[in-house]
Amino acid sequence: MYVTLGTVFNRVELFRMLLSALADDSWNIIVTVGDNNDPAELGPQPPNVHIERFVPQSVLLPHVSAMVTHAGSGSMLAALSHGVPLLMLPQAADQYENAQACTAAGVARTLTPDDATPERIARELRMILTESSYRRAAAAIRDEIDNMPSPDDVACVIAAART
Repeated sequence: MYVTLGTVFNRVELFRMLLSALADDSWNIIVTVGDNNDPAELGPQPPNVHIERFVPQSVLLPHVSAMVTHAGSGSMLAALSHGVPLLMLPQAADQYENAQACTAAGVARTLTPDDATPERIARELRMILTESSYRRAAAAIRDEIDNMPSPDDVACVIAAART
């Protein structure tokens, strides 16, 4: 499992709550806290939890079963391009719309800041990981993304339309 809260909403107290929610399970967890946080601020962790400032998502996403995210566009699209289901914890901006769209598509569960407790986070993650419909829906979105034209193809169409 991969936990990221992006570069703006990556508050240490939210990471603490997430780690508390995941503490009772035996999931292998990689947490990226961003350049502005020190992994040591989160204290010692069990052997199944690895905390880093940054790890390229392209390295992690092919190997994770789910992603916990703030519902930012970059993280959301990266996860979906790999068929990874999401637990979304929107904080601001377009994140609520992203979370709503992903939940409606069946690729995610969403908890708002008022609803996010360690118990609810753990329950939602268990549902995402045990209910196969989330992985199937995420795989369908991945396949749709894979079948989209490349940026080069789109550029050629735009250039042809201008002539």
